[in-house]
Amino acid sequence: MPETGPMLKGLEAIYSGRYDVFQPDDSPWDLRMEYHARDSAYILTRSLEMWSAEDHEYVYVYSGDVLDSGTLESRLESSMSDAMTRIVPGNGHRCSTVTTILIYDSITVDAERSLKKHRSHRSFRLSLDGWVDGRVAALVNGNVTTDRLGKNLRTILEQLQSCF
Repeated sequence: MPETGPMLKGLEAIYSGRYDVFQPDDSPWDLRMEYHARDSAYILTRSLEMWSAEDHEYVYVYSGDVLDSGTLESRLESSMSDAMTRIVPGNGHRCSTVTTILIYDSITVDAERSLKKHRSHRSFRLSLDGWVDGRVAALVNGNVTTDRLGKNLRTILEQLQSCF
């Protein structure tokens, strides 16, 4: 497995076209990226807005040696708790996605099973104020493992893997 430094630079290059990239100071993650989009429709002028919808994505990247069940749970909890401080549910907020990308040298059987079964969803006021979905993907020793919502992350991680 190549060093994680070049892989983090590769992820930063892949995401930097549309995402805001932040280097952590004293955070448990190695890289954090954010994407914000807003769409709306107006009647005659901009002062008469019919509807608006905001979509957000928060991506957290972690790296390490061995990914076990405890580490997986702490990484997922850390990502979700930090993202929840940034999410503002309310009028106009449609959905937010919290993405956790794990780059590790090895993974335990229990952690892999937990990762595949991972589900995270939270709605605000019965989805009237939007919802939050969590997804996770792991690149472990050249193999990509994802949960159900993270299946489209497979192409990004395989693209990253092909560079090394």
